[in-house]
Amino acid sequence: MALGLREVVRRLGYHRPTARTIPVFEENRHLAIELMLHWDENLPEGFEKDQCLLRLQEALMWANGAVACNTGPGEDPLPHSMPPGHGESGPPPGANLG
Repeated sequence: MALGLREVVRRLGYHRPTARTIPVFEENRHLAIELMLHWDENLPEGFEKDQCLLRLQEALMWANGAVACNTGPGEDPLPHSMPPGHGESGPPPGANLG
């Protein structure tokens, strides 16, 4: 099943930070930094430590993406990066219009 323009833009569009999301992003970063510092100081060097730190960095990205991509009640589900003239019923980006 095709995702559709709304879902593609929700996943890939720019989601402007808001007064509601900024504190969550900051808290997520704060906690991830604390955990990474702890692991960096206490885990033995090696492939597993490298993977652990990399996966924590990835987890932070996904956590903040979850906050950014999922709008709350009353918010516009299409971000401001929606291409001009490409509403839900408009042509997909890159469509040959002429």
